[in-house]
Amino acid sequence: MVKVTISTALNNNSYILFITDTGTGIANENISKIFDPFFTTKEVGKGTGFGLSICYGIIQNMEGQFTLKASLAKVSPFM
Repeated sequence: MVKVTISTALNNNSYILFITDTGTGIANENISKIFDPFFTTKEVGKGTGFGLSICYGIIQNMEGQFTLKASLAKVSPFM
């Protein structure tokens, strides 16, 4: 079972949302693709792969920043 943890902070009038998980992670060669619409590492028919693309667009529309720290051991998006 993968555990997802969400926490928040306020820093200099900016809200920070931290999202971490205990998943298996993502290979380095895929990190540059994770915000591409419909990118997925799943086999055909097993996932649409557009969740992070939508999140990234929402954050950009709000003039926010999206920072990602990832490894093959785990992925930790920080918004």
